[in-house]
Amino acid sequence: MLPRFQGFPTTDRHRHRSKNGFHAIRGFPSVISAVDGTHVSIQTPSEDEEQYVNRKHFHSINVQASSDHRGVFSSINAIWPGSTHDAHVFRTSELFHFMETHHHGLEDGILLGDSAYPCKPYMLTPYLHPAIEALQHFNDAHCSTRNVIERAFGVLKRRFHILHTEIRMKPLKVSKIMVCCVVLHNLAKLWGEPEEFPPEDDQQPPNVLNHDDDMSGKAVREYITMQYFRNADNARIDKEHLTRMETTFMIINFHQLLYCIHITDRCMLPFCVNAIHLCIPELQVTSNMLQVLDGLPDKYKYTFLSSYFKASSLDKYGPLLECWKLVTPLRQTGPTSKHTLVSMCKLAIESSHCDIES
Repeated sequence: MLPRFQGFPTTDRHRHRSKNGFHAIRGFPSVISAVDGTHVSIQTPSEDEEQYVNRKHFHSINVQASSDHRGVFSSINAIWPGSTHDAHVFRTSELFHFMETHHHGLEDGILLGDSAYPCKPYMLTPYLHPAIEALQHFNDAHCSTRNVIERAFGVLKRRFHILHTEIRMKPLKVSKIMVCCVVLHNLAKLWGEPEEFPPEDDQQPPNVLNHDDDMSGKAVREYITMQYFRNADNARIDKEHLTRMETTFMIINFHQLLYCIHITDRCMLPFCVNAIHLCIPELQVTSNMLQVLDGLPDKYKYTFLSSYFKASSLDKYGPLLECWKLVTPLRQTGPTSKHTLVSMCKLAIESSHCDIES
């Protein structure tokens, strides 16, 4: 991290400014930093020579950095040999540990990375095979927004030409040189020094694809896609994609599922409730449903319970019994309004296909 020279956004004010800056690029929400890696060429080292040979078959240091919307670097990790995968560099970085510890939801901001990185709730990557228009819109906005870090690397290497050639020093000194160049670059940006931008086709392809995606990360990506990148004139998602989304939720463990529900909206609730019904043992359904309902806003409780009844294979009076088990403790805890509780009871009666007298 670079706390003295326009470091990573850790305060609400700093995060708000970063989110606004990234959002102005292509409408991508909640982004506070873009992450990428680049290789700095070095002479053949005398020790562990094979570890420094990268996928393009030259010796290098694999440098990971993040930047804000202006191309000002906010973190750097320049200690790994060229053969190291980008995902491993990220997992060992201070940036990773900071996000793992301090990220609790979209309000804390997210990072954008290419397909070499794992998709996590705080690190969103592009879809590998966008099957519908909304996914392609997400990928397009993701690419345009994340491009700031690639441009930052291009400006950095043109500003300091030593980074364009083979540096004839030991790897440790090369790492220190890289950090110094990043700090000087940030100062030049803050002082308004002129800079030379790289051509658009000077971007590096992503490293070997990463397959260590986090299911809750995929759920956050789905949520942002459907919330921000669906075509307003074509809001219906095709059936095949919905089936895939439901399958994704089915294999999420319960704690991850709760996280998804707390950040999701109405269009995702049916798939969350189907997942609960299918992946949690029958005897635990009621207690888990209570835990979910207690954490949802009132306006979603009715929709969620309706989806649950439809997904459940309950007998005639099953919805009434389930509703009684859920409504009684909800009434005692306090936050749920009387109107919502009455609506839930009416829903249970309708789902039981019986009249009020019976």
